[in-house]
Amino acid sequence: MLRIYHIEARRSDRVVWLMEELGLDYELIFTPKDIAASLMAIKAVHPIGAAPTVRDGDLWLCESGAILEYVVNRHGGGRFGVKPDAPGYPQYLQWMHFAEGSAMGRIINEMMIAPMLAASGAPKPPIAGLFAGNSRRLLDFFEQSLAGQDYFAGEDFSAADIMMLMPVRAARRACQGEVRPNVEAWCARVEARPAYARMLARALPNGPPPTLAGWPKEDAQPV
Repeated sequence: MLRIYHIEARRSDRVVWLMEELGLDYELIFTPKDIAASLMAIKAVHPIGAAPTVRDGDLWLCESGAILEYVVNRHGGGRFGVKPDAPGYPQYLQWMHFAEGSAMGRIINEMMIAPMLAASGAPKPPIAGLFAGNSRRLLDFFEQSLAGQDYFAGEDFSAADIMMLMPVRAARRACQGEVRPNVEAWCARVEARPAYARMLARALPNGPPPTLAGWPKEDAQPV
């Protein structure tokens, strides 16, 4: 049985979601409402100390895209993957890697320079301008890519959609009030999946944390 070391509202949600889609048994290891405790549990077993970290027998993996591909191919019989000879394979491959390799880095860079751009009277470092507008450009790219198809790799839901929900949400949050019809329809479509609801019930039993730091310590409850 796969053991998933988890932190609420983090990339480990992806692994839980895929396991629910596949109907596979797994053990989820985290401390509800205590992000610090969940993080320490991962650091105790793996040098990277990041979520997701999974153990499958003697094997350890710690990168969400790699974990999803491993689960699809090793445990899922290829379900929610795309075969190399299928028309949507190039798009599947791109979005599986784009989610973390390009999208999240651009969004995080923009978040980091936002205070510099907002500070009145303070000199703006030249590099800050390179990152401004990243989220808007990404949303436009997502909108264009979803035109005429239901999912990122074509007409069928795949692990690429699981990978992409986090950067899509982050870009939408950065561009509040801006509507991209294809993106909105895609979000509604994937979030309506029964397995997604099961993931939320198990991986985020208290809803998302109120802040990036997590819940107040006094509200933390042990598993």
